[in-house]
Order: sequence, then structure tokens, then C-alpha cells
Amino acid sequence: HVVLSTDCSPYQNWQSIASFYGLRRAGHEGPVTRVVSGCPNQDRKDEIVYDFRYMAEADGGRLGVHFTPPFTMKNKYKYANKPGGVYHWMNATGQDGLADDDVLALVDPDMLALRPVLPSDLTSGRPEEVDVDGYRSLSVYRDAGGREVLLRETRLPD
Repeated sequence: HVVLSTDCSPYQNWQSIASFYGLRRAGHEGPVTRVVSGCPNQDRKDEIVYDFRYMAEADGGRLGVHFTPPFTMKNKYKYANKPGGVYHWMNATGQDGLADDDVLALVDPDMLALRPVLPSDLTSGRPEEVDVDGYRSLSVYRDAGGREVLLRETRLPD
């Protein structure tokens, strides 16, 4: 499952459309969800729904859009929308009960895929942990084709 975390701007709207089509063109067949945080009004939400409705119909229901409130912190740290928006989406849709072998790829809308996101890329072989700082670990997997796949796993503090 690929999740695009965005704000409500027209700029990130067209980036999300390009990212979605890039994923499909690269052969990704799994679900794609756009998590949109902080739309200032209903008109802006309606524009996004209008743009994505036709793409979702053509994609057989594997494309979703989820709106969240803004998660900007008091000091105007706008990047809190990504973890806050994904947390909101997971709780609102029941995705917080992902199985241990499920893969969730969180990407920015300006990232274009060159190949599909496959769970087998991250589950084949043994990971080699290359960096740990207490909350994050960076592991390297080798997929069936011998390519290195980086996986960053983030844990909440206990």
C-alpha cells in the first residue's frame, strides 16, 4: 500500500496525480491513498475529489483520498502533517491493525516510481541493519534480483 502525504495546495495536487500515474506506469498494482492535510475550505476539498474521482473509477477502486485536519505545531513546524495525517488515516480507516507482513510505503508526491513497490522486495532475504539511533533503524535488503533495497523503520518511544 503506497501512501502519498500531501497538503491541500494545487501544486501538490498535480504532483500527486503525476505520482499516481507514475506508480501505475511502473507496474505497481497495489492500493494508493492520498492523505491530504489541512484544506482551508470545502471548495478546495471538492476540487481534489473532482480530480481524483475519475482516476479512482478508472483504477477499479484502488485509489483513495483521505482528508485530515492540519497538524502544524505551535511553532509552525509544517512537517507534522506527515506523521499526524498518516496516524489520522490509519485510525479512521482501521489500517492501524496492519498485519506484521503488510508493507506500507509512505512517499512524498514529488517522488516518481521507476518500478513497482512489492512486499517481496522487503521480505526476501535477511536484513542487514546499517544504522540505529534508538528510534530509527536503517536496514538493507537484497531482493531476488540482487538489488539493494533500503528500509527505514521508525518506532515510537516506549
